[in-house]
Amino acid sequence: MKNKLCIQRHKSNKNSVILFFEEFDIKIPKHIFKKEKLILNRCFSSSKLDELRNESEEYYCYEKAIKILKYQRTESELRTKLNGFRPQIIEKVIEKVIKKNYINDLSYMNNLRRIKPNFSSKRLEIFFKSKGINEKLIKEFLDNIDDSEALKNKYLKILLKTKVSSQSYMKRDILKKLIQEGFDYNKSYTFINENFKYEFDENEVLKDFYYKTYFKIKGDFKIKSKRWISKAVQKGFKLQDAKKLCEDLEHEDIN
Repeated sequence: MKNKLCIQRHKSNKNSVILFFEEFDIKIPKHIFKKEKLILNRCFSSSKLDELRNESEEYYCYEKAIKILKYQRTESELRTKLNGFRPQIIEKVIEKVIKKNYINDLSYMNNLRRIKPNFSSKRLEIFFKSKGINEKLIKEFLDNIDDSEALKNKYLKILLKTKVSSQSYMKRDILKKLIQEGFDYNKSYTFINENFKYEFDENEVLKDFYYKTYFKIKGDFKIKSKRWISKAVQKGFKLQDAKKLCEDLEHEDIN
């Protein structure tokens, strides 16, 4: 048994040394190799060999963790990316990087909210859960934030991309998109009604809609008029306005 725990040979590369024993080999960092003076034929007790193995694995695990943490990660993400090391080694490394404040889930959540100012609380919750953050920590974080600023930011972003149409259609479209982003229906509805400014002449918008869509409709005069009016109403224009414009413009065409 004694011979099995003696170094038979070793092989060096840039940062590591592989120690070959009779039935197995161990990869260790060069600084440990030098510190322990691991010469050929040196023999070890089982406990000393386990100590050497643990110290080496912890070193490699920590080095990998530092590389991973060049980009901000959650504790759960780091654990997943350290898969392949023994659980007890991962726990020691996680404990070390937390102690040095290299990883902090609360800091991660604060930073994400700062760089994603238009995320609703609901969307933040879904994202944080996908990153494996503790649900209790997520709840405590979300209980202390206000969606008002995020709602305003998202509203303005959606408004800029919303096609000009009737006032009611645009407001309905914006509301639908805010709900899809996870914002509260009642708060979104109130915010839109208090802040939406319709800076267009709705009759001109309706006329523009007529010229863009009427002539694409197939059918005779009556069918085209009926279908176009239906389209206009679906877009939020008033029925009487759509009928009047259709009659006026059709009359102009005849003349």
